[in-house]
Amino acid sequence: MEKSVSQSLEGCITEVEIDSKLLSLLNSPIMLKEFFISQGLPWKQEDLEEELTVESGAKTEPTTPTTCCQLSFEEPEQPGEDFIRVGFPDLKPVYYKTQSRANRLSRQKVTNGKIKIRVITLGPQVQTIEAYVERTPNAAVLFGDKCGRVRLKSQPGKFHSNQYFFTVDLESVYESHTKPGVPVYKLSTVDSERRNKFRLVVVVVLIDNARSKEFVSRPFLLRSRTSASKTAGRFRSLSV
Repeated sequence: MEKSVSQSLEGCITEVEIDSKLLSLLNSPIMLKEFFISQGLPWKQEDLEEELTVESGAKTEPTTPTTCCQLSFEEPEQPGEDFIRVGFPDLKPVYYKTQSRANRLSRQKVTNGKIKIRVITLGPQVQTIEAYVERTPNAAVLFGDKCGRVRLKSQPGKFHSNQYFFTVDLESVYESHTKPGVPVYKLSTVDSERRNKFRLVVVVVLIDNARSKEFVSRPFLLRSRTSASKTAGRFRSLSV
């Protein structure tokens, strides 16, 4: 009986020793290497060096990836953007409205209101333009404008290399197209220098029907020829 108990105890001790040896082998790369060599098993030196480096807490340099998995940090090539410029070479700072009568109706129209528009492009050909007239945003707020943006008729002109010329006429519109009875160029007699400012807005339509951004002209002032004549007469009388 005592002999069997002692044998069982020795067996338990032997198993504990084997387990502890296995744990020590797994926790120590060096001992694990020696065990593999003693048993005639293959062993890679790189694995040991990697384990020792990680165990010592030293920082490891990232390995260079192979060609097939290297990341490219070059920026992707951007598609060429069409180069478009719009100019208003003969835009005047001031235009005048005069009284006219047609079909027994009296109305004020803009005189000498033709404006040339030049389009320069290094991209696709220009098909046409869309031109609009409107009060400047600040003038629209001060005036309480209800007309908004109104489209003008454009006439194509000369073409030179990459330059396209068009002409619009301020006189081609009188009332709003969407709000009948609302005049486009109604003038204010109060604070007229700020409330009667207008501008042109142009969109270029390319041959493939692509549309450009909006190009805005510098502002111009609209005045009544009557009020201008009165002001000039007043200055002449004062000078005399």
